[in-house]
Amino acid sequence: MTEYKPKYDNSYALVIGIDHYEDKRLPDLSTAVYGAREVGITLKALGFRVDELFEAEATKDTVLDWLETMTEVTGPDDRIFFYFAGHGATRTAARAGAQSGFLKLAGSKGYRDALAMDEVLSAAHYIQAKHVFYALDCCFSGLAIPPRGRTPRDIRKLYKEMMTAPALEILTAGSGDEEIVDRLTFADHSPFTYYFLRGLREREAEKDGIIDGDELAGYVIDCVLAEPKLTQRPQYHYQPGPDGRGGWFVFVAPRERTPGERRAEVQALIDALPDEEARAELTHIATYDDELAIREMALRALLAHPAPPPEPVTRSEKPAPAPARKRLPFEPEWCTIPAGPFLMGSTEEHVKQVIKEANWDGYKNELPQRTVDIPYDYRIGKYPVTWAQFEPFVNAGGYTNRAYWTQSGWAWREKVGIVKPALWNVPKWRVADHPANGISWYEAYAYCKWLSEQLGYEVRLPTESEWEKAARGTDGRIYPWGDTFDKNKCNVYESKIGTTTPVGKYSPAGGDSPYGCADMAGNVWEWCLTKWRKDYSIGEDNITKGDLARVLRGGSFRYYEWNARAADRLRDFPRNFSGGLRAASPISF
Repeated sequence: MTEYKPKYDNSYALVIGIDHYEDKRLPDLSTAVYGAREVGITLKALGFRVDELFEAEATKDTVLDWLETMTEVTGPDDRIFFYFAGHGATRTAARAGAQSGFLKLAGSKGYRDALAMDEVLSAAHYIQAKHVFYALDCCFSGLAIPPRGRTPRDIRKLYKEMMTAPALEILTAGSGDEEIVDRLTFADHSPFTYYFLRGLREREAEKDGIIDGDELAGYVIDCVLAEPKLTQRPQYHYQPGPDGRGGWFVFVAPRERTPGERRAEVQALIDALPDEEARAELTHIATYDDELAIREMALRALLAHPAPPPEPVTRSEKPAPAPARKRLPFEPEWCTIPAGPFLMGSTEEHVKQVIKEANWDGYKNELPQRTVDIPYDYRIGKYPVTWAQFEPFVNAGGYTNRAYWTQSGWAWREKVGIVKPALWNVPKWRVADHPANGISWYEAYAYCKWLSEQLGYEVRLPTESEWEKAARGTDGRIYPWGDTFDKNKCNVYESKIGTTTPVGKYSPAGGDSPYGCADMAGNVWEWCLTKWRKDYSIGEDNITKGDLARVLRGGSFRYYEWNARAADRLRDFPRNFSGGLRAASPISF
């Protein structure tokens, strides 16, 4: 029996994403590469050494070479994770009726060039790693390993057994006869990858703080099956060690802290008040911590040190004079939004109609419609920031200058190794006059800080209310141009373009807002300064510290007409594939 070790010695991962195939019988995908990149980023943050193969790099030979390398470098206390997003296939033997599953890789034009799962599993038998997990965002049948149901258990009590016995686990997006959806209507991922990432990123703080393969598989299966429009059924397969004893692949290990250490950590946060990052962490602890005594300790501190009311974003007392210089190439073209009230949000009648059409009740977060007064003039970019405008920030060392980043943003940048935008080296997306996309909130914030330094006046992300007023004016219209959707006035899913478009493309067709702002509907989602609140009628939190979810507005080329409405709201953090930014400035100049 393997000796118990509470931690892995080494963690290896291979992520594969293929959107485009030479075999024209295989339709193009739209989220496989992006999903693989995001999985890779998350795994790096969890301590994995990640190798990536995208598009033409992902051949049968390169994958088998990686698996062969794993047989040579892994030890008995290592873990291996294998992620594939692309097309799968099932082949049924004519006589025996047995089924075999295949992964369609770059260059695959038939089963001979595809990678049989039998080959993948055969390699696993020679890999010395204690735990091996395959996550396959594709469909096929024919695995020799039987499916397994979820296993209710006390994970903390079984953690020693989990980390002692070996195991092989496989999670697939569906079986061979099912249609696998490439993208959810409300996310830039397939259903499988969306809930897989969500399970890793959001469930660590819940329950016992442990995420193992069995639990994560159950979470993904439950969430996908709960989607009303999906017919796919993810499959979970499990194989214990040769002696019949089985552990579980552990993605996130329990936090080894004594009660005294935990209290000391909380006390350090209390001592740091009124620091806003400490307040945000204490709020999280008061809501989610496992121990009642710790929750009460955090709650008492918050009650004893109430948060100051959010400071309104106001115009500078001394507006900067009009710059007596030539406009810089990356300087925004501004639209002025006058002070005063406007209608924000949606009516109950309209929300009910949208929920019925979209079959998703998340649009309730637009309620209630109300009058909001912005007591100052401000400027907002006529267009979203383009790649041509974002490029100087990258070339000027914006990703290596800590002064431009929030404390949490810099920690994130260092942890995941970000040195350029995610789509920087992808020519399809990085087009000079198209809006920059794949930009995280942290990157958007840093860009605005850099831009302020270059221009000599304050530039920042717009608040949520500033953005909505600029998009719809004061009369409560549904779209920037009026109350009726028109696919010829914006770049959304119904426009059938499938990629970003040059900024201002739809201005001649009447797609601009009452203030002359272009692309406020579709093209790319735009980050706001504001932290996400499901009920946003209670006011905005525009404090830049912390790592909580932020608001995006405007919809994108990948999203539907419902998301192009001026009142539609999206919650994400820190990155969204079709997320970009639009600059704002509280200074009149």
